[in-house]
Amino acid sequence: MWVKMKINVKFVGLLTALTGCQSIIVGIGNNGKPEIFTLFKVLGEKFGKKFLDKIVDFGDEKPRPRILILKNEVEIHVLDGLNTKLDDGDTIVLIPYSHRG
Repeated sequence: MWVKMKINVKFVGLLTALTGCQSIIVGIGNNGKPEIFTLFKVLGEKFGKKFLDKIVDFGDEKPRPRILILKNEVEIHVLDGLNTKLDDGDTIVLIPYSHRG
């Protein structure tokens, strides 16, 4: 059964400048629960390659090292990474960071 879910996506820092917004609601769905990776493909269609390149390394299909991705306030690395399943009403927060060593 095909179900369209609404996912809240929030952008922080330079991602706000790249997207032109602080948050967006994305309609997404398929024959099961979509994954965060699928959400990023949808966001890439909306915001372009420059945005996607800041979030995901498509060569190895992993998040970029300087991006923190939260699903409902939980970092996705402790879940299932980009394969983390989404549920209707989830909130995904994308936080780019840098630090000096």
